[in-house]
Amino acid sequence: MKKNDFDLTIPNRESPVAIFFILFKTIYNIVTRIWPALLVIFFRDNKESEKSEMLLWAIIVVGVIAMIFSFINYFKTYYFIQDNELYLHKGVLQKTRINIPFERIQTIQIEQSIFQVLFNVVKISMDTAGSDKKEIDFSAIDKDKAEYLRSVILQFKENKNSMEETESANIPDKSEKFVLQLGVGDLLKVGVTRNHLKSGGVILLFLFWVYENVKDLGVDADEYYEEVFTDNTGLSFYLILGILFLLISFFISLFTTVFNYFNLSLVRVSSGFKMTAGLFNKKETSSLDHKIQMISWSDNRLKRSLGFFDMYLHQAASHVMEKKQKMFVPGMKKEKIEDVVKSIFLVDIPDKKEGKAISKYYFLRPAIIITMLFVPVFITTIWYEIWNFTLFCSFLYVLFLTFRFLQYKKKYFCLTENYITIWGGAFGVKNFIFPQYKIQGVTIHQSPYQRKKGLSTIEFYLASGSVEIPYIPVDVANEIVDICLYKVETSSVKWM
Repeated sequence: MKKNDFDLTIPNRESPVAIFFILFKTIYNIVTRIWPALLVIFFRDNKESEKSEMLLWAIIVVGVIAMIFSFINYFKTYYFIQDNELYLHKGVLQKTRINIPFERIQTIQIEQSIFQVLFNVVKISMDTAGSDKKEIDFSAIDKDKAEYLRSVILQFKENKNSMEETESANIPDKSEKFVLQLGVGDLLKVGVTRNHLKSGGVILLFLFWVYENVKDLGVDADEYYEEVFTDNTGLSFYLILGILFLLISFFISLFTTVFNYFNLSLVRVSSGFKMTAGLFNKKETSSLDHKIQMISWSDNRLKRSLGFFDMYLHQAASHVMEKKQKMFVPGMKKEKIEDVVKSIFLVDIPDKKEGKAISKYYFLRPAIIITMLFVPVFITTIWYEIWNFTLFCSFLYVLFLTFRFLQYKKKYFCLTENYITIWGGAFGVKNFIFPQYKIQGVTIHQSPYQRKKGLSTIEFYLASGSVEIPYIPVDVANEIVDICLYKVETSSVKWM
């Protein structure tokens, strides 16, 4: 069947395969919520076997009822298009009817797991303006039908005044140009340079969560802990445990990188960018040029040595959304980022030498405060000869001063004719560029200390978030605000 043979003006259901995905999702949600209870059932003493059996039967009954409702919900859910709006009807006991105008749809994501590939179906989800969750989320739609649905919506958003009836529209093929293709070697480099401490933190949180849940269900976790960590446990044991923890964190970072960004490709289409990536769960996301409010790129010392950055395309998002809409693209070379910026904003990234530095008081003020706090600590620990703590405090003191000094030295800003570029970072870099006409609001902050020194901090608010320039002269801040407000009021360019 050709893409333009689909009739989306009549009620359409998901593929029948969706029943299996819905049932699997239901079972998965049940198991993840009651697995501590299952542990209690299988590991408690025989004395309480009767109670455990009753609890098990209760879980089975609840699970069966939930699966029956999920099965019925499949036949009660359908969607169709009418008057450039997407309609969704669903619900068993409580029926829900949703209609979403095409212009409200912010992002459309298509994902395909290894199991969905076998049945040629995909998962499609849509975010809308003014919502903090996905209003449309289908588990299994025929791949061709999902791509056609997305094409119809994107075609309307590109030219909503001249779009033909969706049931007879022929969607023209878009010329595509590859911007980035991550090979296996590039993928391994990205994985090696990820934040392994973050993975370690996830491990610790998971272990703590397991400990608390098992303990609440009557399992004596403290007893097992005392058996492992005794008073006779030597330093070598903790050293081996630390090394093992770091290795696990490293391999988790590497695995998640391969899992999420395998065979990543970033493609330039006529109206934006399309990124496809994933090993078992292939995910495709799109970003339209006029939705992109800001572009940022960052690195760390290891990434810099390998010559690549992480790039973010910040898209317009509702203020109620917890997570801002970003397209994250790892492994970007500097010249590729410059090409992306030029293709979206039609401007070259200015040289940092053209920028202006912030005031030295950005470093001096906190340096003086932290010194005043640490001096009494140093005197006390030296007086009582607590050398280990003195060494530890000295390390923290030097680390803080170094971090703040690097932030100060790397913070620059540049106001060109229509764009603002901000350079920053500490041990790495984090840079931003955005058009002045996309600014939604701008404020000037002054602390009593800044007021005394004639300084201020200026903060820009965009539909994708906020960014600031700290510790600049008040007259410069006022001049920037006046220029930005003038650009906003006089610009006729579409901002989202």
